[in-house]
Formats: sequence, C-alpha cells, structure tokens
Amino acid sequence: KRFRTEDTETVKVYDVKRQKTLQQTWSSAAPWDINDEKSKEYHYLIAEWIAVDCRPFTTAEDVGFVRIMNKAVPKYTIPGRDYFTTKIMPDIYERVQNKVKILAKSANNMSLTTDIWKSKHSEESFISLTGHILSTDFEHHTVVLRSQHFPDCHTALNITTMINKALIMYEIPKHKIHFICSDNAANMTSSLNTIGVTHLPCFCILSISYQQEHF
Repeated sequence: KRFRTEDTETVKVYDVKRQKTLQQTWSSAAPWDINDEKSKEYHYLIAEWIAVDCRPFTTAEDVGFVRIMNKAVPKYTIPGRDYFTTKIMPDIYERVQNKVKILAKSANNMSLTTDIWKSKHSEESFISLTGHILSTDFEHHTVVLRSQHFPDCHTALNITTMINKALIMYEIPKHKIHFICSDNAANMTSSLNTIGVTHLPCFCILSISYQQEHF
C-alpha cells in the first residue's frame, strides 16, 4: 500500500509538471500582446526606421514587409498606420524634442540656418529651421528645429512667426543665437532684422559650391 501510495503521488506530481509544461508551450506559441514589452521594442524600431529613412507610414502595411516580419518574428503583430501616427511617433517626437532642449540649454551659443523650398513633385512650399551647436566637449551637433509645410504667403511676418515659434518651443533665448544664415531674399532679410539677430547671407554656401565645381 505504501508503495502504491508513493507511486500514485509520483504520477500526480508528474501530471502537474506535464500540465505546466503544456501551458508554457501554448503561452510561448501565442502572439505577443500589442502592449507587451517585446512588441513595443519592435514598434519603436519600425517607427524609427520610417522616420530616419523618410518612409511613408503605409510601409508598415506593405505585403512584402509584413511577410518579412512574420518570418523573422512570428509572434510579433505589426500594428496599423494609425497606431504609429497616434501613439508611437508622437512619443518619439517628444523624446527627441526633450533631448534637443537639453542640448540647447547646455550650449553657450548656437547658429541657425533657414530656407524655403518647393517640393520636386509638386508646387507645395516648405520651410525649415536648423540649429548648429558646438557642445562643451567640442562636438558638433546639427538638429532640425522646424520643418513644415508652408502654404502661406512667403511674407517676412509669416517667416518671423515660424522662427519665433521654434525658438519658444525649444526654449532658445535670442541672446544665445550667434547668427542666422539664409539666402538674400528680401523677405528673409526683413524677417531676420525684425527678429533682432545677426543675419549672415549665404555667401558661405556659394563658396562651397565654387569649391565643389573647381576643385
């Protein structure tokens, strides 16, 4: 009887262990939840790839890309474009913005460049503002402070409004700005004079073009 009791208990323990193993096997084969930490890691990697390589958000839904991801990471489910545009990308944007704020605050001075251009594929205009910072350890940093659609009239007032908004957003005081480099257009010159910073015409860009052409 003792032997049979021990044998029965052994079988029960074995069944319990076997049951846990089956549960673990099923769990390991199930797709990751969208909020699982492993899923989030791939969410951010895909979003960063879209941003860095200037890919459309629809890339995450392309048949070929989905096939690759299903083969490489079977348990990962790729979210739709809305998930990236409303949750992941705004979070990345906020993180990068905070890093730029910290970098700008740590710099004693910085220079800016700004320009307006038209898309190669349409007549739509865009405007950008880029910061150039030399850190305390003499490392050069280039950061895009603003790059946006600019459908408004290219008046000095509208340009001034865009630049001032960017400076406020990144908490950059004007006394830190060494100069702003732009083209010699009248609207740009008028705008930068209104802002009250030193305007450096883009003769330096012409110099680079000359060197590339003749050397």
